[in-house]
Amino acid sequence: MIAPSPIDRSHIRPSLVWLGLAVVPVLAGIALAVVLVVDTVHDVTGSFRALDGPVTVRLDEGAGRGIWARSDQDVSGFCSAIGRKPAEMKETHNVTVSTGDTDYYSFLRFRAPVAGEYRIDCAASQPLSLGPYVTGGRIVGAVGGALGAFFGGLLLGALVVGGVLLARERSKRRLELEAQAFR
Repeated sequence: MIAPSPIDRSHIRPSLVWLGLAVVPVLAGIALAVVLVVDTVHDVTGSFRALDGPVTVRLDEGAGRGIWARSDQDVSGFCSAIGRKPAEMKETHNVTVSTGDTDYYSFLRFRAPVAGEYRIDCAASQPLSLGPYVTGGRIVGAVGGALGAFFGGLLLGALVVGGVLLARERSKRRLELEAQAFR
């Protein structure tokens, strides 16, 4: 077997500097994951407002709000959100949000069918609060998105590293073959 001839390593392409390109998708994935987590935490821990009587809020079309109980005991009663078009109330359960020293338990939620002011009024067996629109699916989706962004960034970074190293290996072999041909 013929020993490979020494080659000028500076001629191997692409340069090792291209490995630094792998940092871009990794950092982008981390940044996107952080943004998704912070955005979700902000949404989940949004402000809560006591519903001691009717409350009027301005909502964009599709924006949602939740009606929350301040006790984990079953709630009986109803709420309405009346605007230019009434919003449909949907029951929600098994979502708990803690803000400060207070725990809030999901009861109802709604989305504004059109932009405008909505008057929220409730008659219930226990005190309620108006708060953020939170569902278990939304939380799972946000966590899944954050994990996908993080690991997707790592995967893309690894693919860049693998691609650069593969291209360098091919370039090195080509240079070695060319050096043997000139012997």
